[in-house]
Amino acid sequence: MTRVVTLVAIAATLAACAGDSPSISSDEAAPIVERLTASPTPQRWNFSYQPDSASPYVACLNGLDEVSGSIDVNVGMLRLAPERDAPALIVTGTSLLIAEPNQPNSWLEIPLGPSGDESRLVGLFGEALAGYIVTGVKAPDLKTTVLAAIDIATSVDTTPAPFGLPGDAIEITINPDRYLDELAAGGVTVTDEDRNRIPTITAVVDPLGRVTGLVVDPPAAGDDAAVVEHRDRYVITATYDQLEPLELPDDSSRTRIDLDIAGYPRPDASCTLGS
Repeated sequence: MTRVVTLVAIAATLAACAGDSPSISSDEAAPIVERLTASPTPQRWNFSYQPDSASPYVACLNGLDEVSGSIDVNVGMLRLAPERDAPALIVTGTSLLIAEPNQPNSWLEIPLGPSGDESRLVGLFGEALAGYIVTGVKAPDLKTTVLAAIDIATSVDTTPAPFGLPGDAIEITINPDRYLDELAAGGVTVTDEDRNRIPTITAVVDPLGRVTGLVVDPPAAGDDAAVVEHRDRYVITATYDQLEPLELPDDSSRTRIDLDIAGYPRPDASCTLGS
């Protein structure tokens, strides 16, 4: 499993091990965690994934593009849009749909196997998009992810909200042994890099108990400034209000093809300096 696919899959892995209630919090963090726990689990939300790179353009060229999306659990649909010159994608429980740029309301449909065929997806779509295609409609909401992280934490403390995100922030320090155990249980081949880069997670919770932002921050791999600037930290933001409804395209608008002939624009040919 590649580095970014592993990082995107952390959310699903942590969510799978969530307990009934968070186990650790400081006195200051406790009311924030209680508000989060008491809030309804969202069924629909919009999100944005942003790698925190010193050069977004270089990150995009390497398949770490920014991705925005919408998910509706009840409809069973995840819609993805990379921040580059490439068409929108829809992921269902069984298929990947690619919008045909020159034919409005037309989609190419590719069947997805149970494993998501990660290596082929990474080669065609880049690591960030492939990570979301692999998790698909099973991608957990941020509330579930944060509570799962708290469940395997050694400490939970308050911290200033990063990046101007609205709400109260908590910093979650993960227990290394439990984290690595959950990665292995989720099918991830644990490497020495994983063992040396246990992430810290910062979550921002709004007054309604909804997670508006999540920062996953592995420690730098070395003292070199270039390594620090291009580490695997990323930010996910989410919104829950005034969402447009999602509808699956009709069968009549789909043309079934094989993954190998999808012809999706590669990152090195579709990234722009403004991305």
